[in-house]
Amino acid sequence: MVSIFQAAVLAVVTYASWQMLTLCMYLRKQMQQASASGLPYSLSPVHVMNVAYWFLLAPIIALDGSISMKTLQKWAPWTAIFRIWQAGYSVFRELGTDSFFICSPSGPMLMTCDVHLVKQVLTRAHDFHAPVEVLGLYNIYGPTLAASEGEQWRLYRKITTPFFNQKTYGKVWKESLEKAERLSAQWSHGNDDARVADVKEQLMSKLNLRVIAKIFYDQELPYDAENAMKDVAPKGHALTFSEAINAVLSNLATVFSVPNWLLAKSPFESHKKAYQGFSEWKQYMLEMRNSVQSRLESAKQKEDPYFLESLVISSDAASTRDGTRPLTEAEVLGNMFFYVMAGFDTTSTTLSFVFLLLALYPSAQTQLQAELDRVLGSRATSAWDANKDVPELLNGYLGAVISETLRLYHPVAWYARKTVRDTNVTTKTGVSVRIPKDTIIMIDVAAIGRHPDYCGGAGRREGKGVVRGQDEERASRALYEGMGFGHGIYPKVHVPFRIVRGEGQ
Repeated sequence: MVSIFQAAVLAVVTYASWQMLTLCMYLRKQMQQASASGLPYSLSPVHVMNVAYWFLLAPIIALDGSISMKTLQKWAPWTAIFRIWQAGYSVFRELGTDSFFICSPSGPMLMTCDVHLVKQVLTRAHDFHAPVEVLGLYNIYGPTLAASEGEQWRLYRKITTPFFNQKTYGKVWKESLEKAERLSAQWSHGNDDARVADVKEQLMSKLNLRVIAKIFYDQELPYDAENAMKDVAPKGHALTFSEAINAVLSNLATVFSVPNWLLAKSPFESHKKAYQGFSEWKQYMLEMRNSVQSRLESAKQKEDPYFLESLVISSDAASTRDGTRPLTEAEVLGNMFFYVMAGFDTTSTTLSFVFLLLALYPSAQTQLQAELDRVLGSRATSAWDANKDVPELLNGYLGAVISETLRLYHPVAWYARKTVRDTNVTTKTGVSVRIPKDTIIMIDVAAIGRHPDYCGGAGRREGKGVVRGQDEERASRALYEGMGFGHGIYPKVHVPFRIVRGEGQ
């Protein structure tokens, strides 16, 4: 007679065998589909959607320099995304293709830097969607525009899009000049307080956040009266505004993967920092939301509300029109966080690399300074004209510097799309490729920026931050800016790049 224990063991073995057989059959099907497409393929034990992998193994791959790029490529090519600026086009060069499938137990992936294919993926909205399961990473405070779809996405877009208009961009221009002038004045002191060891954290993050706080939330961030580069934490906060959002963004994967209650009790220092940043930033958002709510209750609604006012108004059932449902508190906080992250991290990263590359290449710095002197002359900043001066600068050497920076170190170095159904795309060589339903397509923007066909001949060294000719820059500018800022995961957020140039909304 079979004992209960033996029956249990038999059941477990049978189930495991069945699961293994099912897995092998699924992998075999993926390999057959990839082979039929004509594209090369590789096998990976993990999928880009594997949260446990991101949380446990990704930091090791990203930081451990002893793991060579070649080892990463052989083991799981897509893991090169953790050193994507370093990898550049090398993964594709090694495989001899601009697109390849990756078969995994969790489903197929397609990694590509074929611009012809990418444009189809980004423009055929009915065939390719943003993978909500990936972008859910941004929903740590509540639902966001990035990780929503259907009616929910349309609601968020309807509420937030009107804010991004010509009047807002005029305010951005004014605030940026004022706050940049205040920060740069500190440098003239010539003391230790004016030294910058980390361009992004000490300078660009502060500048960008001060502008965003004022434009989006009508908040002036407090700073030391004697040192404009030093932020001050307001009463009731252990972290400054800048420190809080940076702590969240630096630990985004941790906050997303680990439950808040566990982060709060965890003995690990990294978890404590992640939880502190998460809690502090939430407190900042609640304070700003509550302040606006109180003000709106006692004052007449403005004709042109700023961003946070729009969100708060949309959370009030009495203020919503056309049968639109009011936003929940979680939706208000979620979108407050998302828009700050989208505008803050991308812009501060780009500006930081602009400064670093100019420091590395003094000749480019000299040429840029000459152009600024020619266009702006000795006029005071208050006399600079956004409608006249900016288009001229962006169509000149400054535009070339920005485009070259985006080519080398694009802030959105890769992003994903997911096939809604089995669909066909055409490669740059004219070959039709069948992509199965539910395939995650990873668009490698960093590789596109280093691709010899798009960005210079074989003699051009990767990573060489030399500004190219302006005609070449203008021809390729739409590729690097448009992909990350127009068609990327932050729709409409970076429209200022086009409007400032006079290209419309």
